[in-house]
Amino acid sequence: DELLTRLWRSGQAHVAYNVDHRLISMAYALARVFLHEKVVANVPGNDAPPVLRAIDAFIDFSLLVETDAFVTFATRCELDVIQGIAHQVRNPIMVIGSQARRLVRLRGQDAEVTAAAQVVLEEAARLDALARSVTHYMDVSQREPAAEITPLSPILQAVLARIAAQPDRPKVIIDLAVAPEADRLAMAPNDLDTLLFALLDNAVRYAAPENPRVSVLCQPNNGRRGFAMLTIENTGQTLTAEELTRIFSPFHSTDPMATGMGLAMAKTIARKYSGGIAMGLIEGGTRCVLTLPLAQEAAAAPDAALPH
Repeated sequence: DELLTRLWRSGQAHVAYNVDHRLISMAYALARVFLHEKVVANVPGNDAPPVLRAIDAFIDFSLLVETDAFVTFATRCELDVIQGIAHQVRNPIMVIGSQARRLVRLRGQDAEVTAAAQVVLEEAARLDALARSVTHYMDVSQREPAAEITPLSPILQAVLARIAAQPDRPKVIIDLAVAPEADRLAMAPNDLDTLLFALLDNAVRYAAPENPRVSVLCQPNNGRRGFAMLTIENTGQTLTAEELTRIFSPFHSTDPMATGMGLAMAKTIARKYSGGIAMGLIEGGTRCVLTLPLAQEAAAAPDAALPH
């Protein structure tokens, strides 16, 4: 315990003192060389190989713990700074918005002033939504995964109802099919809710106006035992091949009024639970495929029960 604590604290100290991690790796390499030389000089030939292997394993383990602490502490510092900026930005945004509304009340008869104030209000609302999204993204990124047994169907229904209730979303036809053996996932309900909302809201928003349809299919993943495969398709095809390579990047969106954080959050959540996510174009539409962990009793079902 004392050794692990010292190694972990060394990683934190290297971040605090802004030490380039390449120098830390070099230091461990020099330590390895020094210890190898001591073994060669002092340990009889037949006894040297296992000693060298033990030293290598110990050095590798020590560097692994130190690097884990270094990355964790550095990432946490960066996330705290970003989250703090997002929080602080919201206050002046609210002031700007309130002053724009006040300007409309005082000079509402002036068309130019009203038009300019309306632009300011729209931009303030967009910045406020962006700050909220960044804060939510930080919360999702820092929250540890929890392998709770969570039914999929009720959360799917609740998410679709929330999306349908939004006034600016098109009315789409939803085709929903969840295999019974894939209806219980090993995820925290709030993470699953956030993930599904981001993906389904995107699918509904960009469904083809002339034939707005979204289909959702969840079944066991035959290629990866213990996981479900959730497929979301819509009839819209608004992305280019180049945009598909950046679709899950933070702040990327084809909608100028969107924050571009939803799909980035979905990718973060899927990876956090050792799953995956991919988006691609199909004939007449777009397909998103998710890999998510099944609850243990679902994952233990015999192969014969799995649909093909």
